[in-house]
Amino acid sequence: MLCEKIKDGFIHSKIILKYDNFENLTINEKRKNLRDQLVDYFKKENPGTGKREESTRHIYCVSNSNNNIVYLQRPAMLNKGFDFTVNCSNIDFFAPTEKNKKRITKTPRHDSLFFPIDFFMHQNNVGFNRLMQAIEQIFLCIDTEIIENDYADIFNIVINYSPIDNINLSIDIKTLLSTIQWLFIEQDITYWNFTGRYMLYKGLSERYPILPKYLPE
Repeated sequence: MLCEKIKDGFIHSKIILKYDNFENLTINEKRKNLRDQLVDYFKKENPGTGKREESTRHIYCVSNSNNNIVYLQRPAMLNKGFDFTVNCSNIDFFAPTEKNKKRITKTPRHDSLFFPIDFFMHQNNVGFNRLMQAIEQIFLCIDTEIIENDYADIFNIVINYSPIDNINLSIDIKTLLSTIQWLFIEQDITYWNFTGRYMLYKGLSERYPILPKYLPE
């Protein structure tokens, strides 16, 4: 699938973040740099003239793995300034609610990540350890090209999992890591004045103690 084919009625663009001169920056300086780059893309959006078809709606494609495109969609439901949702074009996530115990979505919640990771943890111990290392590197804002080179051995692994009976899902690790990366960035946009990406990382490190603990600096 091409980026331009994702949903009608949207303006389609691609986002490429740069990691120039990141070596000597603190994690907060790196977070701010990535945040500023993303906001610069959003600042180029033209204003809308009303609701629904009169609004300006954008899709930003941020990664592609075997035609599984991770993309950002704006505006999000809350319409709070620069907020957005993180979505996958060809990947389904399990996100049950009280009303719908079998809910499937292409817009993952944080706990949607746990289902494939839990399965992978029990099926491939070596691969799981490598996955945790990659998640830590993404949290620390390491250049994604470096991560892709260093963890190329696991990127193409496909996790097939069944969160509940009669629901079979799959996701490749490259797409999973890209989703996590952009959920980290989403939190740095939405909750910058609080702890940002530390919120998601705290949830991951509590569920998977192999991840080192980090406190907001």
